[in-house]
Amino acid sequence: MASSPSTAPTRGLFDGMAIGLSGLCLLHCLALPVLLTLLPSLSIADAWPEELHIIAATMAAIACVAAILPRWSTFSAQKKRAVGIPAAIGLACLLGGTLAPTELWETGITVAGSLMLILAHIRNLRSLKP
Repeated sequence: MASSPSTAPTRGLFDGMAIGLSGLCLLHCLALPVLLTLLPSLSIADAWPEELHIIAATMAAIACVAAILPRWSTFSAQKKRAVGIPAAIGLACLLGGTLAPTELWETGITVAGSLMLILAHIRNLRSLKP
């Protein structure tokens, strides 16, 4: 099933948004601990309430579903695995990271989830090409 010219850019936009959100999450998870270590007097940890992690993970999940779901029925079984498995693992890690018992676990799980989501969206974007 071919995409009409008006829907293909929109679908790519959702993938781009999802990659951007996952990239911001990755940057936040990796840069914030470094900043806090280098600049302990900078108390930015209190400026990022825990609820914002849940909101950011939810926004990433919505963008992920909006990007992948419209093409899901047209994917071959191989493409469903190539996109669906990393997307499912990435979402589970991203959302699960908000429940992690320690900050170290949260960072590790969230970074893994962000990387998996970026991989899934790159594969999903490639599926737009004929």
